[in-house]
Amino acid sequence: MIRRLLLFYHTIKYLKFKQIYYRVYYKLCQFLGLDKKYNALLSPSKIKGSQKIILKNFILSHTSYENNHSFSFLNQRHDFQDKIDWNWNGFGKLWTYNLNYFDFLMQANFQRETGFQLMLNFINQYQYIQDGHEAYPTSLRIINWIKFISQHNIESEIIDRSLFTDLTRLQKNIEYHIMGNHLLENGFSLLFGAFYFKDTQMLSKAESILKLELNEQVLNDGAHFELSPMYHQILLVKVLDCINLLSNNEFEGRSSILKLLKGKSRVMLGWLQNVTFSNGDIPHVNDSTYGISPSTEEIEVYAKKLSVEPINIELKECGYRMISKNGNEIFMDVGNIGPDYIPGHAHSDTLNFIFYHQGIPIIVDTGISTYEKNEKRQFERSTCAHNTVMINDREQSEIWGGFRVAKRAKGIILEETENTLIATHTGYDDLGIAHKRSFTFLDDAIRIHDGINSLSCATFYLHFHPNFSITIDDNTIKSTFGMIEIKGANSIESDEYLYSSGFNKSMPAVVVIIGFKQNLEITILPV
Repeated sequence: MIRRLLLFYHTIKYLKFKQIYYRVYYKLCQFLGLDKKYNALLSPSKIKGSQKIILKNFILSHTSYENNHSFSFLNQRHDFQDKIDWNWNGFGKLWTYNLNYFDFLMQANFQRETGFQLMLNFINQYQYIQDGHEAYPTSLRIINWIKFISQHNIESEIIDRSLFTDLTRLQKNIEYHIMGNHLLENGFSLLFGAFYFKDTQMLSKAESILKLELNEQVLNDGAHFELSPMYHQILLVKVLDCINLLSNNEFEGRSSILKLLKGKSRVMLGWLQNVTFSNGDIPHVNDSTYGISPSTEEIEVYAKKLSVEPINIELKECGYRMISKNGNEIFMDVGNIGPDYIPGHAHSDTLNFIFYHQGIPIIVDTGISTYEKNEKRQFERSTCAHNTVMINDREQSEIWGGFRVAKRAKGIILEETENTLIATHTGYDDLGIAHKRSFTFLDDAIRIHDGINSLSCATFYLHFHPNFSITIDDNTIKSTFGMIEIKGANSIESDEYLYSSGFNKSMPAVVVIIGFKQNLEITILPV
């Protein structure tokens, strides 16, 4: 019981007062049934007239809808046959969320009549919708509906009523209790709604959210502060969508935030280019995986069409570093796990690294395959699921509950030169133990040294891409990519882990587990 209370204390103490206030407020509204106020469509007399929106060249979504009410999200397919149940949760809440996003309206060659009928199907069940009425899926759905309506010149009073009801409910349920990317999505949605309905009050709310949150959430080096490359891509696309909206439509002087959006998009694009591997992959750290966000290349093409040119700023505030030298690419995490008050997408992975050679992934992050609060989610966020060191079998950061963190490690850079990076972290300070890791970049090799200031049992994990099998010969790991020389190990053994190549999609791969005390050195020597 005491441990549980401490877990809650070390989680809650980092929250902003605003988060706690709105969490209590929304729970009270739920208890009193006030959250059901806008579950039915508003009457026509309360709906403002809509205006046609012009949007050009926006990015299309992945194919997720097939004929006959068959949907595929997160690598899981379900056929509803005759009747769509928008509350269906057979594959978990995230799948239900995706169903209610209506991203499928934006897939290539989606037919006008099909989309129109699916929207009417949703509206016919409007008062019974559950997860889909939450603020996050509502925000995404609003933008997708407005895009589709505008693309196909649809004029429908019932659809406008549904949109305006969604926007009205959203304004009463802004995600101040969560904040972060959720709050930005709320702001993007209100901006689209304001232009569609020419609503000055809605515009004012959207601008106030976006001004405050973009200035806080986009770091000086261009990173989104939750430090997930996947969510960075998603949010950058939304920023570009808003630039598209404001550049092609007149309302209230095109809004005062166009300059802000363009400035943030340029540094965000520059950051994304800085962390993207030469083959187009993003590092799969902090809840990033395949098949969810548009690729860096797609985003670059979209940005160019909007005349958004990247600003290349050296990686600094985000705590990530990317070094490319003689075909070797290494991504390193020497910073904090993310903003203290919203660490939901953070992992216990300080001093983690990923290694590519000639555009081929060799040492990789295990990635994510689920958001369900289960053992797999717990493992994929854990220290041993990353290429870093665990001491005394204890997590660097105290992850729990699927999206929560109690005590958390702070990264500290000790030295940084052209060919050397040395860092430590505070994850074991309460044990009086410090872990220091140095990266040295040689002409054709990379040397990594781990130092522990005690005789504690330390374990270093190396996760290899599924394309590689390895052999361990004395103190050397050998494979077709080359070899890794090891000095200072007490034990070296291999095991199998599941590499996540997407949600609900894993494949077996090899992890090498190295036990040591005080000092360990590995040298990666690719051929």
